[in-house]
Amino acid sequence: LSECIEKFISEKRRGWRDPHSYINEHKDYRPKLSILTEILGNPLSNDITKGDIVKYKNILFKLPSNRNKKPKYSGKTIKQLMDMHIPPNDLLGNATISNNFVKIASFLSWLSENDLAQTNLSLPLRRVIRKEKVDSELRLEFNHHDLEAIFNNDFYFHGKHRCSAHFWIPLLALFTGARLNELCQLDRADIVLIEGIWCIDINRNGRKRLKNLSSARIVPLHSTLINELSFLELVKGSEEIKLFPELKESPEGYGQSFSKWFNRTYRKNIGVGQGERRKDFHSFRHTFANYFKQLNDVQEFRVSELLGHKGSSTITYSRYGKESSIAAKAALIESLQFPMIRFDEFKVMI
Repeated sequence: LSECIEKFISEKRRGWRDPHSYINEHKDYRPKLSILTEILGNPLSNDITKGDIVKYKNILFKLPSNRNKKPKYSGKTIKQLMDMHIPPNDLLGNATISNNFVKIASFLSWLSENDLAQTNLSLPLRRVIRKEKVDSELRLEFNHHDLEAIFNNDFYFHGKHRCSAHFWIPLLALFTGARLNELCQLDRADIVLIEGIWCIDINRNGRKRLKNLSSARIVPLHSTLINELSFLELVKGSEEIKLFPELKESPEGYGQSFSKWFNRTYRKNIGVGQGERRKDFHSFRHTFANYFKQLNDVQEFRVSELLGHKGSSTITYSRYGKESSIAAKAALIESLQFPMIRFDEFKVMI
C-alpha cells in the first residue's frame, strides 16, 4: 500500500503546478492517506477488500477533529482512540469527513484503474454524506452594519493600520470580489491601463497561483479607488515588484498571514462576525456577488466573468460567447455603491 501511495502521489504531481504542489501533497493528500495506512497497515494492494474500506469509513466517523492539537487525543493510536468516549462535539465534521472520502476514493479508483486492486474499492465511500447546506449558505455576506464596522473606524479614519496591505486589501475585495490570495500576490505590473480604464490583471505569471484556469481575468477598478482613495499613488509610489511587499510567500501562497490577521485579530477588534464561522474574509466575495444578485437585471454570466467562476450558466455563452468588453465590465463595477462607508474621512495609507 505504501508503495502504491508513492506512485499515486508521483503521478498526481505531474498535474500540479509548482506553487500548488506543496499544499496539494502535504496539506491535502498525504494527511488523508496517512490515516488510511494507520487504519489498514501496509498490506498488498491486491489483498485490500471492500470490508477494509468499510472499516476505514466507520473509524473515520469516530475520530476526533484536530487530534494532534488536543492534549487528550494527541499521541494516541487509532485503537486507543476507539476505546475512548469522544463527545459528539469533538468528532470530525461532515465536511471534513466528506473531503477525506473524496481524496481516498480517488486513490482507490486509481488502484483499480492501474490493475493494482481486484475491484473498485472506492464504492463504499461514494455518496455517503449529503451537503448539509446549499452553496449560498456556506458563507454569509457582510451586511450593512458589518461594512460600517469594518471601514468606519479609527483604523481607516486615523491611519491605525500597521501596513498598507491591511488598509487596501479589504477595499480591493469589496470593489472587485477577488479572492484573498489573488489580491495578496498582486505585482505592481498587474495594475494596467486598458482602453483608458485602470484594471487589475489577475494572472498566474511567475510564482502567482490561481484556483483554476477560469480564475485568470481582467477586473476594472472602481472610480472610488482611483479618485477618492488615490490607489494609483500606491501603485506608482515604489519600485518594489510586489504591490504589497510586506506579505511574504508561504507554501500556501501570499495570503496566509493576512488571513490570520483579518479573521483572528481585525474582526475581533471591530466586533464583526464574532462566534459566526460563516463570516470571514471570503464574505467580501459573497457581498460582491449578492449585491448584483439583488439588482435582478444583471445577467449571471457578467458577474461570473468578474469573479472568475468556471464558465457561465449556459453552454452557448461558455463555449461560443465572447467575453464582455472592458467598458461593459467597468460599467458594472461602477454600479457598486456603498453609501454606509465614509470614504471621504479615510486617512489614506500609501
